Amino acid sequence: MLQTRYSRADLDDLLLPQDQWRPFPPAADREAWELLLKKELNRLRTNHIVAQAEAAVGQPWPALLATEYMAYRRDGNRGPYQVPCFERRARLGKLVLGECVENGGRFIDEIVNGIWAVCEETTWCVPAHAYPRELGWQPDLLPQLDRPVVDLFAAQTAAVLAEAAYLLGEELDRVTPLVRQRLRREVLDRVVDPVLDRGDFAWLRQTFNWNTWCSANTLCAGFYTLDDPGRTAELAWKLMGACDTFLAAQLPDGGCSEGPSYWGVAPGAMILLLELLYSRSDGRISIYDEPLVAALGRCLPRVHLDGPWFATFADCPPVVSVRPAPVHRYGERIGDESMKELALLSMRGWKADGPVDPASFAAFGGGGLTYALRELFWMPPDAEPAGMDKPLDTWFPELQVMVVREDATPGRGLVVAAKGGHNGEHHNHNDLGQFILLADGQPIIVDVGVGIYTAKTFSDERYETWTIRASGHNVPIVNGVEQQSGLQHRATDVAFRASGTESILSMNLATGYPEEAGLEALVRTFHFRRAAPASLAVTDEVRTRGAELSVEVHLFTPASCDLSTPGRAVLSVGDKQILMTWDPAQASVGAEDWPITDDRLRTGWGDRLTRLTVRYESASGSATCQLAFNAVPNG
Repeated sequence: MLQTRYSRADLDDLLLPQDQWRPFPPAADREAWELLLKKELNRLRTNHIVAQAEAAVGQPWPALLATEYMAYRRDGNRGPYQVPCFERRARLGKLVLGECVENGGRFIDEIVNGIWAVCEETTWCVPAHAYPRELGWQPDLLPQLDRPVVDLFAAQTAAVLAEAAYLLGEELDRVTPLVRQRLRREVLDRVVDPVLDRGDFAWLRQTFNWNTWCSANTLCAGFYTLDDPGRTAELAWKLMGACDTFLAAQLPDGGCSEGPSYWGVAPGAMILLLELLYSRSDGRISIYDEPLVAALGRCLPRVHLDGPWFATFADCPPVVSVRPAPVHRYGERIGDESMKELALLSMRGWKADGPVDPASFAAFGGGGLTYALRELFWMPPDAEPAGMDKPLDTWFPELQVMVVREDATPGRGLVVAAKGGHNGEHHNHNDLGQFILLADGQPIIVDVGVGIYTAKTFSDERYETWTIRASGHNVPIVNGVEQQSGLQHRATDVAFRASGTESILSMNLATGYPEEAGLEALVRTFHFRRAAPASLAVTDEVRTRGAELSVEVHLFTPASCDLSTPGRAVLSVGDKQILMTWDPAQASVGAEDWPITDDRLRTGWGDRLTRLTVRYESASGSATCQLAFNAVPNG
């Protein structure tokens, strides 16, 4: 796409010389930085930034110990090394922005400490990603000095350092030019030159978040540090090709199979790369008019359900955090108001009239500088949510994800998300037929999400994790057999149709299971009716080759559950109630407390959920079971 629209020779003419490129005003441009303060929101933001910088001054920089690096290989724990590693970069970003805002010099020495500490690190690659080629890409306990591995976080570190040096060039040079000289050498030696001169980084050819995330940060680092126009153009050309590889593999409907959390570092990182090319060429390199680029952007608001809740299929935490600046800029470039609305709402706690809190973006580990800086200069400080309606029906025909809602007004009525697809997706869960149900913005039936990553998460033992395997989802377990992973395990005969009054999604899940399940067919149908009271019917029609059939379905809910009446459960969250009904002659439903021990999952669910287990059997080898969910009117 990029390399078909532009040639390598074009880049020599289109890319601005380094000294003419000003993606953001450096701190020395006081007029530009002080102009920010004319807007109330920016005053709140800059006060927040300075307070964070003040809190960082004089604090010891976290040590990075060899035993902490080795901990991942020894016990699978990422935290001992990654937490202090990311804290260094996050703290540096806060200090850099604090100095840009004040420009009084009181943070400079601490910034030098931070830059020097990061430059002294043996590696910028985290232990979970350290696979030296010389060792046959097998992990070692400690990193090699002479063979830099450019992973997600090495590239991110390079971008943060390079942007810091750009913003505070004059200020750092007044201390000593050696700081920027050292920084530039490390960025080039560890990231930019290896990517330029070696072709062995797998992410250059991959089709998921590693490609765009690494490419965007590497290009950012290179644009700031390379002073040779030829090598600058070569780097841009190589990473344009990587981006094309990513785009060529995306679904025409724009669906992100990695889920909405990874959208932020897949299409959401691609926008950073496209903006680098756009700004360095003074707007002459652009593919924002490409339908696929627009479709990839619109995916995020289309899978937004209500409030902080998304269709969190694949590896997602329960609550997805949105990076406002790239989402808003993406919406501007493709002319999509729903993207801008989503960014603005996310900053206000999902309330159109809520305050911006926190005033400045400071999350996402070591990349905080990248996003907080762009929030200041990419987002109009006067912009407010418009209170846009949501589409009643959303269907991704290639991704096979449905989102339907009772009412177009956010916060009102039932919202249902469901999926087909296959079990070989990026960040896959074995979840063909999974569904999520919200009522008046409250989660009723949930996708539990994925917990804190360990060595097990991306290993042959991945599907031993209860939140990733099929039994951690609300899909049928047939004769004790769960769905299996792999591209061949997919939904078939998938059909979606919608009218103003109802929406119906059906799919055959039989090929999602191995042969020992004995399935001939397992058709799951979602029938959503908008007529008051709105309702969802989930029907499973199961047929096996044998005589005996037993089925279990696990539903996870944060609601309190009243099962005192046969054939019905009252699910209550706050003042909202949903009535779940079934034929007690066909099936039984039991409830059990389900403790949540993972800290990442606790961010959405606290310390417990309830697991409802639906059971039904047949001596004929076939059975039908329907669960109906009906809204109970308030009052």
